[in-house]
Amino acid sequence: MPDRFKNITVGFDFSRGSALALEAGFALAKQFGARITVTTSVPRALDPELLSALESQHAEATKLLRGAAVLADAEKIVREAVERLRPPEIEVDYDMGELPVDSQLNQSAFQTGADLIVVGATGMEGGEEAIIGRDTERLIRRSSVPVLVIKDTMAALPKKIMCATDFSEASERAFELALAFARAFGARLDIVHVVSGPSKSMRKIFGRGYPEGFIESAAALGSQELDEFIEKFDTNGVQLGREVIFGAPWWEILSATRASGAELLVLGSLGRSAVKELLIGGTAERVIRALPTSLLAVKPDSFVIDLEKGSGAI
Repeated sequence: MPDRFKNITVGFDFSRGSALALEAGFALAKQFGARITVTTSVPRALDPELLSALESQHAEATKLLRGAAVLADAEKIVREAVERLRPPEIEVDYDMGELPVDSQLNQSAFQTGADLIVVGATGMEGGEEAIIGRDTERLIRRSSVPVLVIKDTMAALPKKIMCATDFSEASERAFELALAFARAFGARLDIVHVVSGPSKSMRKIFGRGYPEGFIESAAALGSQELDEFIEKFDTNGVQLGREVIFGAPWWEILSATRASGAELLVLGSLGRSAVKELLIGGTAERVIRALPTSLLAVKPDSFVIDLEKGSGAI
C-alpha cells in the first residue's frame, strides 16, 4: 500500500457533514498531492422544488437529453458551492449522477481509480441528531475503497490516531493506512488488540469468572501476537503506542478510543468473524453505529464490489 493517495472521491450534498468532508478532503489532497473528485447524487442532494424547476426548464427535451441537462445544471450549482471552499492549489473534478448515494460514490470511485472516499457522518438524509446516516452506513458496507467518515471531532490534520486490529487481512490494510496517516500528519498512533471475552464491568455484574491466571495468560498471548503483527510493518518515524485489552471487542475499542482522545479511528471493517453476506464484521458494525470520532473503515484487498447489484464478495 503506497504512503500517498492519488485520487480522492468526496461525497457532497450541501449538508454540514459534506462540507466537513470537503474540508478534510482538501487537507488530504494538499498533504498527499492528490486530485479530488466531488461526487453528488443529484436526486438526494438538491431540494425537490429546485430539482423540479430545473426539470421544467428542459421540459421540451427528450427524457435522455432532459436528464443530461439537469445534471449539467446541478453541476453548476455544486461547483459554485465547492469553489467557495476550494484552496487555489487543489484541482477538482465533478461527477453528477442519479444513482443512490452509496452506488453513485462507488461508481465514481471505480471510474476515477480513487483510493479513498471521504464523506460526512451524516448528510441530508441523516439529520444532525443522527450518529451516522443510512447512506454512509451503506457505503461502508459496500465499498471496496477505504471510506473516511468525518465527524466534528476530527481536526483537518489529526494528531492522535487509534487503530484497532484483530490480525485479519482487513486489519493489515487498516494498519498500513493508519501508518500512512500518522507519517503524513506527524500524529501519534496507538494500536489496540482486544482479546475477546466479557468486559470487566460485565464480569462484575454477572459474576462470570475464569480460572486463576487465565486472563493474564490470554493477554500475554495477545501481546505476543500483537508484537508479531507490528513487526510486519515499517513503523520508523511513527510515535507508536500499543495496548492489549481483555473484554468485548466493540466495547473496549470504543472505550480505548474515547480514553485516548483520538481524532481518528482506523478499523478493518471485515474481520475474522464476518460473514460474507453481511459485508461488514459484527465488531465493526457496533463501533460504527456508536462512532465516537471520525473513522477510516477499510476492507481487505480481496473484497470486491458488484456495481450493478451493489453487493460485495471476498
